This record gives sequence, C-alpha cells and structure tokens, in this order.
Amino acid sequence: MDPTLHDGEMMLISRLFYTPKPGDIVVFSKMGYYNGHGGYIDEKTGRESPLVKRVIAVGGDTVRIDYDENAVYVNKIKLDEDYLPDGLQMIARGASEFETDVSPGCVFVLGDNRNNSEDSRVMWIGEVDTRYILGRLLLRVAPLNRFGTVT
Repeated sequence: MDPTLHDGEMMLISRLFYTPKPGDIVVFSKMGYYNGHGGYIDEKTGRESPLVKRVIAVGGDTVRIDYDENAVYVNKIKLDEDYLPDGLQMIARGASEFETDVSPGCVFVLGDNRNNSEDSRVMWIGEVDTRYILGRLLLRVAPLNRFGTVT
C-alpha cells in the first residue's frame, strides 16, 4: 500500500456497522489461502498474515483495468485515483486489459503500489468475500509522526 501505508505501521480498524464501499482501505484474511510460495504465512508465528488493500468495487460492479491507458474503470467510469504514486505506470500481468464482474457479497481490492501488489488481480486472492474483512482502516496510530486518518 506504499506510499499510503508502510510496513510496520500500526492501525486502528473497525468492523462495527461496516459495509464496504469503494475507496475504503480494509484489512482482510482469506482464511487459509496459500499461494504455494510461503506467501502470507508469518514466519515468526506460523499464522496467516492479514492483507491491507483498497476497495475498488463492490458486488454487482464491473471492473476493467486498461494497462495501455493506465486506467481503472468501474461500471465504465474512469476512477480518479489521486492516492496513487505520481507517475505510476501500471505494468500488465499478461493481457493489456483485465475485466471482471464482482460477485454479490464480495469486493474487488487493489494495492496502491499497483506494480508490487498482490491483490484481486491474482488468482490466490481474487475477489474478497466480505465475511473475510476484519475491518476498515480508521486511523494510523504508529509511528506517532504519521498519526492520523488515512485516505
């Protein structure tokens, strides 16, 4: 999620009365998914590490990523993604275009550091069932010099 978030930062999240919406930053767990390469298993605890990503679309939406145009569309509307790093040029993972319909009860998530993010574009993550969302990011609480809300 760089530059929005950095490794080791502490966050306050909440799931209380939460319904995911585009633009939210969420913490989720796929409940035992495994990418075959030791992916998201914490080496110290042996447990799965939750992921932090931005919700791009919700159930019923159509997502299209045009790598040639460097743009993400939801329901044919181009997203204004001012939270992305300046000058980011997304690198295609295969075809120059990606399109999917998000299933009911699921969300489509992307990382802000698109070229180094494993997110809904990869098979072992895919769309995220909302039951796996642990909460929405409310505040960054540490380090103290970066304390505050995150957008």
